[in-house]
Amino acid sequence: MNDTEDIEDIEDSGSSGEEESTPRSWFYRDRDVADAKRKAMYQRHKDRPSIKKINEELGLSDDLYPVMASLEEMDAVLEDGGTFSDIFKTLVYSDAMESALAFLLLVEEKSNTQVKSPEQLLKLAKLGKKAEKDVTSAYYEACEFKYQLALEKILRDGGKYKDLLGLNPEAYGLPDEGEDERKTHVETAIVLYYGFIETAVFRPSVRDVAEELEAPYEVILKASKCMDAKKDTDEIYKDF
Repeated sequence: MNDTEDIEDIEDSGSSGEEESTPRSWFYRDRDVADAKRKAMYQRHKDRPSIKKINEELGLSDDLYPVMASLEEMDAVLEDGGTFSDIFKTLVYSDAMESALAFLLLVEEKSNTQVKSPEQLLKLAKLGKKAEKDVTSAYYEACEFKYQLALEKILRDGGKYKDLLGLNPEAYGLPDEGEDERKTHVETAIVLYYGFIETAVFRPSVRDVAEELEAPYEVILKASKCMDAKKDTDEIYKDF
């Protein structure tokens, strides 16, 4: 089977005269097509050294879609005769850590060098002194993204709160940070993994999550509120 067959199967399957046509069916159809495209992209990139390495470390497979999508855009710029400077100016966004990680991986691939500092990234990409501040920011965004992915893997694998705290951010290129900052990273990972967001239709029980992670109840309660809009009452979320 080639990379696109699974997409075509979804798009072409079924009789148009008999196929259900409701908002619900449209939602599931769109979701299935999107999932197939993600898997097809992963098949195209799974043997790419940078993707293979990060996948082996974090076990993400097609969940690396945003990074792979950014890499494809960056590859196209180089194929058209562009430079790292062109890519950095147009495709690395301050609000999208996946683009920063893609840029870091691309530079490492092309230079056959593991980048260990923003200064090294600046030099290998030949971006010039004026870009130093932005390159430094992008480098640490890429490192933070890898760290967050590693925290997510711990949660997926059934790890506990102590395991999250035990993960060293320095192993992912981040500078040494205090205990409070590390706890903030961990709380963010918990919020995103369990869906403690204001717009979530179904929010998990704070107590259940605390018991599952063997974490202090107060820590999970605080994390569950951090993305809520401020309200007049102190009790934003009740745990039943």
